[in-house]
Amino acid sequence: MNPTEKIISLKAGETVTLKAEGEISEVKQPKRNSKKEREWERQKYHRFTFLVDREKGERFIEILESRSMKPLEWFREQIENTLKAEKEAKTDTLNVETTPVAEPEGETKPKRKTRSKTSSKTKLKE
Repeated sequence: MNPTEKIISLKAGETVTLKAEGEISEVKQPKRNSKKEREWERQKYHRFTFLVDREKGERFIEILESRSMKPLEWFREQIENTLKAEKEAKTDTLNVETTPVAEPEGETKPKRKTRSKTSSKTKLKE
């Protein structure tokens, strides 16, 4: 190492070599583990990719641009709204309290006719 150079450690494994004049001659970036990053991304996120007819896609983008939105923003909004509506629908059905209704006095429900478990052919033979 040259006596006019000094190595200084920075964040996340970066090292900067400074010359005596104060110029930065080189910055070394730490090596990234792209395989590990990709695995983390797969565990944390779900990737949506799909194809749309070109004319329809361009028209859709024009509509979104008139609303100052990008397709990704619109898609994320749709996901959030759908999940919110689903949550509210489940909440509404789970928290409904039911109270039994008493029948007025003197009125009874007619009995339901039930089918016999034996077939009509069996009845004819008897």
